[in-house]
Amino acid sequence: MFGSAPGRHHPDDDSWKNYRFSLRYCEYFYAPDLRRLPLDQNVISVTGAEGVRWADLAYRRELPDGRVQYVVNFINVPEGDGRLFLHFAPSTPKHDLGVTVRDGAGAKAWALLPEPAPHAVPFTITAKGNDATLIVERLDEFAILVVETGG
Repeated sequence: MFGSAPGRHHPDDDSWKNYRFSLRYCEYFYAPDLRRLPLDQNVISVTGAEGVRWADLAYRRELPDGRVQYVVNFINVPEGDGRLFLHFAPSTPKHDLGVTVRDGAGAKAWALLPEPAPHAVPFTITAKGNDATLIVERLDEFAILVVETGG
């Protein structure tokens, strides 16, 4: 699901990229202190995310120095059901997803992206009262958004 979309012939062709990404950012996948946010949480909201899975993939963790990280996995689900077919069309990119973190004023944020090599991209956050807002300008297939508050 992380692999490069252009020219893909089979999802397993570039599976090494999945491992490379998950190894590089394993703390955001496997940290024992990550706690899933309940589906009815009111901390994070996302607009413009039709066809994007995220609500059941949102987590929170407290860091030893008092900062709090919200880790949200965005999966741009391919057209059809890619879980049932080995060959599927790449996801249609989504644009301008709005993310708001309640009581996140003063937060910083970055996205973890798998392509072309695992890397982090910082976001500019806008304060709206005591909330933090940001725009994900483009989502291809997969991204992890990390929003860090406090500290």
